[in-house]
Amino acid sequence: MDASSRVRFSYGPMCFSAEAVAQYCHASGDTNPIHLDMNAARSVGFSSCIVPGGMLVFLMERAIMTNHPRAKIIEVRTRFTSPLLTGETVLCDGREVQQSSTGEDGERCLMRLICRNEKLQIICLGDVLFSLKGNGNNPR
Repeated sequence: MDASSRVRFSYGPMCFSAEAVAQYCHASGDTNPIHLDMNAARSVGFSSCIVPGGMLVFLMERAIMTNHPRAKIIEVRTRFTSPLLTGETVLCDGREVQQSSTGEDGERCLMRLICRNEKLQIICLGDVLFSLKGNGNNPR
């Protein structure tokens, strides 16, 4: 597949509020104070609480599922490069880097995703491998 025929997309923008972060932390059991306590975040040099990395991984998975509704996600690899603060806007851009056909799970696709904040700083990079044989309800 040549570069011009590869899939590209954007997902977002999205903003994670302090309330959404608190709900996520409660549901996931994340008790790290830099996600929930403004004073704790400020004590380590941030102007606001930090959005948990799991919420950004979820954003990347939603970006894939929105663009490929039948995808079954097989693997997500993420590298966080900068914190996303609560109240900041994030946009996720993706591009297909590899597609292959392999056995039972059908055609596989590897997408590279980049999440940036409103200042265009890269927040995280992700590679998402998924099968296109899924049925749309994506239990991993």
